[in-house]
Amino acid sequence: MTNKPTKRPVNGVLLLDKPEGLSSNTALQKARRLFRAEKAGHTGVLDPLATGLLPVCFGEATKFAQYLIDADKAYTATLKLGEASSTGDAEGEIVATARADISLSEFQTACQALTGDIRQVPPMFSALKHEGKPLYEYARKGIVIERKARDITIYSIDITEFDAPKAVIDVRCSKGTYIRTLSEDIAKHIGTFAHLTALRRTETAGFTTTFPQTGVKRLRRYHAQTRPAPPVYRRHFRRAAHPCVQPRRRIYRTGGISKRNRPSESLAPDEYRRQITSCKESQS
Repeated sequence: MTNKPTKRPVNGVLLLDKPEGLSSNTALQKARRLFRAEKAGHTGVLDPLATGLLPVCFGEATKFAQYLIDADKAYTATLKLGEASSTGDAEGEIVATARADISLSEFQTACQALTGDIRQVPPMFSALKHEGKPLYEYARKGIVIERKARDITIYSIDITEFDAPKAVIDVRCSKGTYIRTLSEDIAKHIGTFAHLTALRRTETAGFTTTFPQTGVKRLRRYHAQTRPAPPVYRRHFRRAAHPCVQPRRRIYRTGGISKRNRPSESLAPDEYRRQITSCKESQS
């Protein structure tokens, strides 16, 4: 029987570098479990395909999480021109094709046209709610919900790489911007299609990728190094036996056995680990 980890009060913000393939909520729950935090929340959904900054607020920091959600953000997006997918990114199926021999000047003109204050219709594959359900649940069933266009601001679109049909852009934008929809709108302005093949959030609320970050794998390593050693139970003695520990001594979890049943020669877990450590040091 394993003991359920005791939760503890943790306060602060973790700058998590979310890996590809994890939903924002899964990454949040992993971080919460590893820190054994009582309360936690993330500050803006990243699609499973996307990577990058996902600030996680613990404890008292959740009170200003909305500030991070409402803050401006920056992304690096990789587009594939000439193809439209059902989801607007590489996770969907290709549903339409068009010309992909786009010139750099055409692409630059389209990016300039979509810079500034614009209106954007959120995609169906998004976490926005309709009657209590996220839109992507309707989209998976083939149901299309009418969405209202929203006011957003695209502060800048910098083209960092262009080799049609591939294009890489750096986007600085306001909250509520969907980069998948932006890539489709850029292509629509040219008269073709596009979808995202990669997306990385590089900045949010002034925090950038140059700040120290923590990935989920690094969190696991940290957790393994700092968590207390698990208690050794009497029924686990044979499995935990070590040649450096004197035989026929029993190991009890401290506080788990009454004084009447605890023999004087019983070995406490700390002493057991100390003997193993000293044995390893003598052998090295």
